[in-house]
Amino acid sequence: APQEIMQALVEAGEEFALFFDGMNEAQSGKPVSITMHRLKFSPVQGLPFISDEFAEVSMEFEVLRDSSIGGVGMSQFIKVVQAL
Repeated sequence: APQEIMQALVEAGEEFALFFDGMNEAQSGKPVSITMHRLKFSPVQGLPFISDEFAEVSMEFEVLRDSSIGGVGMSQFIKVVQAL
């Protein structure tokens, strides 16, 4: 019978950097910029294929140390810049 084959999660474990520029709605409502220097996403916990609604995917990730960043007071994990 005719068929189509899709392979999912063929390669896992790639590392990414995450950049967020937005507003700090939880506290001040002022601009905030967050940089996570290195992170690795975990496999998707659930991916509903049959539904009448738009799909929702929960993702988890692990923030990793970036040893190329050094200096007193410098985080090797996350940098947050927010307006006062």
